[in-house]
Amino acid sequence: MEKKNLIYLSLLVLIIIVIGAFYLLTKNQYVPDENLKESETGKKSVIVESETLTLKPGESKILSEDMRIRFGSSGTEFSVPDIIFGEDYNLNNPQDINYLPIYNTIELYDNGKIISLQKQQCETEDVLSDVLERHIVDCKIRINIEDSVEPKISETTVIKIIRGSDSTRPIYRPNYAMTIQGERVNENPLLYIGIPEFSFSGRSSSEDYKLGFTIITNFGIAEIIYIPIELFDEVTKNIQIGPAIIAITPQKNVVRSKNTNEDFSFQISINFEDDAENYPVNIINFTY
Repeated sequence: MEKKNLIYLSLLVLIIIVIGAFYLLTKNQYVPDENLKESETGKKSVIVESETLTLKPGESKILSEDMRIRFGSSGTEFSVPDIIFGEDYNLNNPQDINYLPIYNTIELYDNGKIISLQKQQCETEDVLSDVLERHIVDCKIRINIEDSVEPKISETTVIKIIRGSDSTRPIYRPNYAMTIQGERVNENPLLYIGIPEFSFSGRSSSEDYKLGFTIITNFGIAEIIYIPIELFDEVTKNIQIGPAIIAITPQKNVVRSKNTNEDFSFQISINFEDDAENYPVNIINFTY
């Protein structure tokens, strides 16, 4: 009898252990976090920091050792904060530009993190000097920082023709002296082209009139410089940024006594001479 009771007790203990283990397994079952999002590589990234930053002209914020947001001191109507790759603006080398204006959204990659910047709104005020001027008081930038693997960049060759039209929106340089028509040519690999506004007469070969075509890629930013006669002669120019070779070929649509950017189209191309994975990715996306 005692032996039979011992068997029943053992079975009861075993049933309790099985039920308890099942409960613990189901209770601790992994449930995806709603903050997780799928990356292009199929892995997940999770938001680790989020804030809205308010910057006044002249102020800055360090994002990482290699990136900072800085708001120029002018505060004129078209002022916005810039993202700088490094400690300060690199203004003297068109082949190695290290800043971008935050006019809409920018997605960056830095040491295992995706940094998303979005301009939300800028407060303005009217200032009376010799004339009535509108100045920026401050701008709000939304910052999201996520842990993520490095994004995979496509090495697809891209060739497109962009018309030099005034219908595209302008980017304003830090000195606000030149407006540039910006257009995203391709998303992955990223290729964004800034076509400068221009107006000139004749086939001038003077180097006093230089036109900078801004190129934005996943691997950095640069300018290709033209003078008027090179536009008329449809000279192809190229530049290497990381593993990518970007080329521009002007195409005359109309020849008049006075030509503007609207009289030209531009063939833009990107191809890769080296493996993209051998180069660090800085910029994931840029929109005006």
